[in-house]
This record gives sequence, structure tokens and C-alpha cells, in this order.
Amino acid sequence: YTLNQFDMDENIISIRNQNKLITDEAFSYFMMLTEKHLNELSKKTPADFANLTSSELEQVSVSAMKEIAPQTPFRSEEIQLVSAQTFPDIIAEKHYGVEVKSTRQNHWTSTGSSIVESTRNQDVNNIYMLFGKLGGNPPEFKCKPYQDCLYDIAVTHSPRYLINMELEKNETIFSKMGTTYDNLRTSPDSIEQVRNYYRNKALRENKKEMPWWLSGSAAESAFNVRHFSSLTQSEKHQVVAEMFLLFPSIIGNTSSDKFINVSLWLC
Repeated sequence: YTLNQFDMDENIISIRNQNKLITDEAFSYFMMLTEKHLNELSKKTPADFANLTSSELEQVSVSAMKEIAPQTPFRSEEIQLVSAQTFPDIIAEKHYGVEVKSTRQNHWTSTGSSIVESTRNQDVNNIYMLFGKLGGNPPEFKCKPYQDCLYDIAVTHSPRYLINMELEKNETIFSKMGTTYDNLRTSPDSIEQVRNYYRNKALRENKKEMPWWLSGSAAESAFNVRHFSSLTQSEKHQVVAEMFLLFPSIIGNTSSDKFINVSLWLC
């Protein structure tokens, strides 16, 4: 890629309308320069980076991007920090985004954003991860396409991606699930797809476990957990009927662990 492909006086959005591949390559080049710039700054004054809070790192990142922008077709005035409003944290030229994450440890892993992306800016369709490894000496930075550094899913208050900035493409959660990032994020049943993946994975590995988190279903209306003894007689009959239908192997089975799956299902 060379800047000779661009008329620097031409709006990158108009170029994107003609050839999205070229502008995507320009954004990749932009993020490579940003990564290099942040690493150079960190080497000069490592103490300034080691104790950055997440919000301070966002400010540093957007400032670095604005400083680098004149070397690219991206305009500094069109690079905005919007982290308190939408996903991703930084938006450039309306269609390009940067999600900023970090760890105070000396490794390239952390917990990321929700898989649901309910606050996603719908105009943004190309996102990079800008990750700060602040526990290094000196602190280091890496930039990669967002979908290329998500290797698994964990649950805090909602299912969230896990980040590893050293992943190979065939090691992403999307590769494991046999889907793509864009397909999963735009699916109306993305959480259910993830639940099914982990449930089937446990079955393949012969593990007595299953996802506990709620799906996007009517089950969410019954938020409080209740003990079986507190149910009405009708509810008890319903639960017992479902139990025998779903787990018929418990009938006449003398195995000591025959109720493990029933217990998980009840929970």
C-alpha cells in the first residue's frame, strides 16, 4: 500500500464509495503507524504509560491517532472519542472504529466487550483492537482487526469476548464455532448460538456441565431463583414432567451420578 493511491485532498468517504478495499487497506496502514507511534512514545517515557487508567489510555490513543492522521488519508478532525456513548471507543471517518483495551499485567490477554454489542455504532463496519500491555517493561501496544483477537467467551453480567492479541486466525472463537464475526454479531439469536456451542462442546468432551446464563427468551421474565418446595403444585408437576422427558435415563438407572445433568438443568 502507498499513499500514491490517494488524492489527499479528496474525502476518504468518497473514495470508500468507489473502492472500499483500498480504504480498508488505508485504515490497516493507519493502525500500523499508530501502533508504532505508541510503542515509540512508551519507550521514551515508560512511566507515563504504566499507570494509565482505561479512560486515560483512550485519551492517549485518540491523541496518537490524530497526530499520525496527516501521514494517512484520514483527517484528524474526523477522529472522535465516543467511548461513553457507543461501541467502539473511537470512530474515524464515520465507518472505521477502534476499541481500546489494556491490562496492567505483562501479557496480551484480557476480558473484552459484550458479544451482543447493543450500543454498537451501526455506521462502523471495520473495527481494530488497540491493546496496551501496560505491565511490560516498557509498556507495549498492538493493533489487530477486532475479530482476529477474540478467542473465547466468558460471562460476567453478560457473555463477553476474551482477548488474546497473539492469536492465529484459526484460533478465534468464530473459527471454533464455524461462523464469522459479522454473521454472529448480526444474528438475532447470537446468544443462543453461543449457548449451543458450549453445550455441544461439553457433550463432545463428555463433561457434566452446561451454560448457566440466560438466553434471549421468556425465561428472563422469571429472574429470581426459587427452591422446588416453593413452587405451586402445577409448577411442580410441569417441572417433573419436563425432567422425565428430557432425562429418561434416570428411570431405572442405579448410577450414582444419574442426577447430575438434572441438577444442572434445574439450576
